[in-house]
Amino acid sequence: MKGLACLQRSVHLFEKFTDASGKDSSLAYSLALIASAYYEDAEYPAALLNFKRALHLLPEEQTLRKVKYSRNLGQVLLKVAQVQEAVDTIITSMELLESVPDEDRGNAQVEDFEASLGAALAAAGQFSLANVYFERAHAKYSLYGEDSALPAVEGGMRIGVYLECASLVRQGKLEEAREILEGSEEDPGDPDLYRMLANTTHKLEGLAQTTQFLETVVYLDPKDHRSRRSLARMYHVQARLSEACGHAELSSKMSKQANDEYHLVMRDTRDLSVMTEFGNFLYLSRRWEEAVSVLRQAVAEDCNVGSSPDMTYGRLDMAAMPEELKGEMKNQKEGKLRVPYRHLAYLLLIRAFLESENQAGVIDIVQVFGREVQDNANSSMISWSLLGYALWRIGRHLEASAAFRRGSIRMEETSDFDLTVNNWAACVICAILSKLQI
Repeated sequence: MKGLACLQRSVHLFEKFTDASGKDSSLAYSLALIASAYYEDAEYPAALLNFKRALHLLPEEQTLRKVKYSRNLGQVLLKVAQVQEAVDTIITSMELLESVPDEDRGNAQVEDFEASLGAALAAAGQFSLANVYFERAHAKYSLYGEDSALPAVEGGMRIGVYLECASLVRQGKLEEAREILEGSEEDPGDPDLYRMLANTTHKLEGLAQTTQFLETVVYLDPKDHRSRRSLARMYHVQARLSEACGHAELSSKMSKQANDEYHLVMRDTRDLSVMTEFGNFLYLSRRWEEAVSVLRQAVAEDCNVGSSPDMTYGRLDMAAMPEELKGEMKNQKEGKLRVPYRHLAYLLLIRAFLESENQAGVIDIVQVFGREVQDNANSSMISWSLLGYALWRIGRHLEASAAFRRGSIRMEETSDFDLTVNNWAACVICAILSKLQI
């Protein structure tokens, strides 16, 4: 992140010397580097903004860079589930590429663009056209041997086939879906198929694809509360991403869908984990008083029966995570973070109280939270970190630093978390101590 900070400072300097035309290739290049760094960090709205700025600043003669930045922008748009805009942007990049002589294209290979367009078209439901571009890319990659991106293209083609089957199933056209998978042992009417596919695309950070597969699961198995909850989370992720990208109407629509799905799950269960996740949704939706009401129930003893002790976040879920967990998530080499539901509920409850006008009792809640973590010899590093955040939020910085230190020690005692978390926790401690001037 130090490199990103340096780039951002250089951008501020470049902006002071941009010529009257408003174009500057050096500034555009720096912005594209910043966008790429945000993309790698799964901060897709920031990546989107910076790629758009980079394209705007590129001089007209920088065609090859426009080609590459447009394709990158299309890939970011696909990550935030703006699938039709992704399709249009990648098509634009391919049209620009056609104007660049072969000898000047460098590493900009048309098959890479065709594969990207195939994936975007499949996510947008344009399956026949997606197959055309996938097959073109596949034919070219097949000439390169084992070092090519052929396996990735073949994987994209398979996902496209399953997306088409899922779409047909949701339309009640099961026999047509069976014709597509004719000769395969897989049954397009089996919800387990789409559960598996949703898990695969979730790991690949495919928001649109994961959402469609989960919608198919709950269509086939309406009583599958686990998948319905996962679907609610995907709607929540898209709501937060849409809001960050400036699409207020879409954000509102997706928030309503997430809210409805969470209510359907909670109608049949009082699982602590579901309550915590719904409380997180309410908190991030700035519905403070409702969040307080739900999270109070989530930390109550009588709601603890039948609850899983942990929840697992992946990189795809980052937009629907509180800021505290995003920092922890980015330090996980495996790309997933396990969080104790109950302790997350305490942190969210404390934050919701602080955001609402009614802050009475927040100190008592922090004390109860602290005792629960301290009295459990098996409290994880993340539990200590969540307590540290809670203490920091209410201004008890010295106690917060002690909690972060304990979390760091706990991390060293186990092998559950990436060692870089220790470095990150140390940075937090230093920041707190610096504020205290100790």
